[in-house]
Amino acid sequence: MKKILPFCLLFLSFSCKKEEISPDHLLIMHRWERTSLQITTPDKVTTEQLTLPCQKDDLYIFGAGYSFIIVNRESCNTSEYAMFYDSYALRNNRLTILNEPREIKELNKKRMVLFFTRNDTVFTETFKAIPLYK
Repeated sequence: MKKILPFCLLFLSFSCKKEEISPDHLLIMHRWERTSLQITTPDKVTTEQLTLPCQKDDLYIFGAGYSFIIVNRESCNTSEYAMFYDSYALRNNRLTILNEPREIKELNKKRMVLFFTRNDTVFTETFKAIPLYK
């Protein structure tokens, strides 16, 4: 019996699954810093749209009550912060923010990639995860 116990413990330690974190929890567990916005036109020309430093440091913060805040940490026109408040919806891998549904291409503890199309033009936003508390 004593010889079987270590094998049972070893088996149990490898057979336990890691609990997956839901997209809802991933959104609210982090602040999301937008690092790029690429726009691809119908003729397949892709451009990077975040050219000014003040455009690259926007923080997207999702709250537990479906509240949503964008913080422009360095405003393009003034030295003051600018904040925008709204709500968001998350259903079936679709995140709606600023009344624009986006498809979630990637969402994990380090990165989020959102994708949406408007008038045959494709927009791809990439965000870096910043923990709420360090």
